Amino acid sequence: MALHFSLALGCGSLAVAVIVEAVFRLVHHAAPSRLTVILEVAFEIFVTLAGLMGLLLFATGHRPKEMLHLLYGLIALGAIPVGDVIAMDYTNGKKAAMRLGMAVVALGVIVRLFMTG
Repeated sequence: MALHFSLALGCGSLAVAVIVEAVFRLVHHAAPSRLTVILEVAFEIFVTLAGLMGLLLFATGHRPKEMLHLLYGLIALGAIPVGDVIAMDYTNGKKAAMRLGMAVVALGVIVRLFMTG
């Protein structure tokens, strides 16, 4: 359980990092950079690992307080990539705004996951 919790904390930290990077790009109307990709990949890896650990816990008899916990995990996993796909043809500023919005959604879902843990 400690590993699942640690990975979840990492997810929250990376969501905050994505938000900060998106705010920087929004303010400067900057194009997505290598850091943008690195943060997204790291976030997706952490969410995936946390989800796999959660499924392992679920398979061994541990249950979240709410079964919606499983759905929230999928939303956290998909929020940022879906926003990026939607904003594919947008200008740099609008791409950053979409990334910011979806990262805030992902962080909100992660906080909710902690509440339903």
